[in-house]
Amino acid sequence: MKVTFQVIIFLLTILISGCSAVKKNEDLYQYQGSYVGDNNSVGKVLNRLAYNDELTSFELKTKAAPYGIVLNYTNIEKVEEDLNLKETAIHNATFIFALIKNIDWITFKFDDNEYNVSREKLLKWYRTNFSEYKSEEELRNFIQENINDNSKVEGYFKQ
Repeated sequence: MKVTFQVIIFLLTILISGCSAVKKNEDLYQYQGSYVGDNNSVGKVLNRLAYNDELTSFELKTKAAPYGIVLNYTNIEKVEEDLNLKETAIHNATFIFALIKNIDWITFKFDDNEYNVSREKLLKWYRTNFSEYKSEEELRNFIQENINDNSKVEGYFKQ
């Protein structure tokens, strides 16, 4: 009985430490410095962003600079009540630009709505270089501070 209990404790310790190791590796910042041509890294970043379940496909535009990506979301109406599409576009674009070096623009297609976000315009809108943040949590907090102001969010898309 004593040996069985020790084995169970040992296995639980391994399981718990294994789970915490996975969480540490899940930080999006492990993909910082990726390139838009790296389909695998781009896909992993996109799968961790807001409303990734509604992201049905993406197209990398890498034949000629400026490089970009088109993100296609469908069935967005099922989450629309708690979703501000413009906030989502800014949130997701900020992460993509912070992590992927050579991407210059992103087109978000949410069913019937389309929003274009460029790195240059977003940097001006924030008035700071969001690429300087070194963790997912820091960047997430920074984004939240800026998208809480609906008039500021609307202003980005009116410029």
